[in-house]
Amino acid sequence: MAFLTQVSHNLRLIYAAALLRSTGVGVTGVVLGVYLSRAGLSATQIGVVITAGLAGAALGTLIVSLRADRLGRRRILASLSLLAALGGLGFALTDRFHAILVVALAGMVNGMGTDRGPAFALEQAIIPQTTSTCHRTAALTWHSLIMDIGHAGGALIAGLPLLLSRQFYIDVLLAYKLTFGLYGAINLVTGFLYLLLSCDIEVRSPAATRRCGAALSTVAVGCHQARSLVRNRQPGRRLSHRCPDRLLVFPALWNLRGHSRFALLCRQSIQLRFIPHRRLASPPHRATEHHGLHSYSIKSVADGGTTCLVAWLGISYFTWSKSLGSKKSLS
Repeated sequence: MAFLTQVSHNLRLIYAAALLRSTGVGVTGVVLGVYLSRAGLSATQIGVVITAGLAGAALGTLIVSLRADRLGRRRILASLSLLAALGGLGFALTDRFHAILVVALAGMVNGMGTDRGPAFALEQAIIPQTTSTCHRTAALTWHSLIMDIGHAGGALIAGLPLLLSRQFYIDVLLAYKLTFGLYGAINLVTGFLYLLLSCDIEVRSPAATRRCGAALSTVAVGCHQARSLVRNRQPGRRLSHRCPDRLLVFPALWNLRGHSRFALLCRQSIQLRFIPHRRLASPPHRATEHHGLHSYSIKSVADGGTTCLVAWLGISYFTWSKSLGSKKSLS
């Protein structure tokens, strides 16, 4: 339970929406077949309607897997909830076979009692973005647990038509239609919760994702090798012109003996970008300017395929600010 107190705002909204949606699915899983039977449909027609609902869910899952990241995840989730709400309202307003068949297909009405539709698939893709790496398993586990709770609660709510008919003397068929109206209202609330999600759940463009991933991996490699060089105090050596990838270590960092207060220049393609404290910024720096021997202010070693520069600017600024503060305190 301690995990639930630490989850992000987006993850709370996803959990709440999943609980409501699975509750609605639990309701339809019990009452759908009974309602269609009381509406006068044959066993074959009932099977066709349930199949149409599942086919709509499968088609929705296919569309989500292909287009959700481009069209917008929040928009798709809200649209799916709206379609489900229209499906519930359609069942509440008509009991004709052909109309119900279209409504079941478009509204993805689930008669199996288990929510494994497009919204579930998209939520499973979003959840890892809403939490840290060490909490992903817990986040996904809680999502499944909350949905199972919703399924159980929906199965209990499925007794509402019988309760309405006995306690309030409402016609049984009308009571089932009111229950489907409740199902539609639940999905409307679910769609509203999806609209409250922030833009953090959206996926970046593939090109931006590749650039960001390459930059972060280069930073990680540069930090690790720079620290190992500082610990081992390896001497610099000349690099071959055939090997443009290398790590350049400034003496200011060399003397820190593993201290982590430094900045990085990270290579992307043929350019290097200044990264102060892991944030990308500043104009690019050409890697080709540092072939061969370097001046006394730079030591270079091979970097196994990724070029990084460790700049002394951040360290010099930190040292200067410390010395200036000490002089002011003495004066």
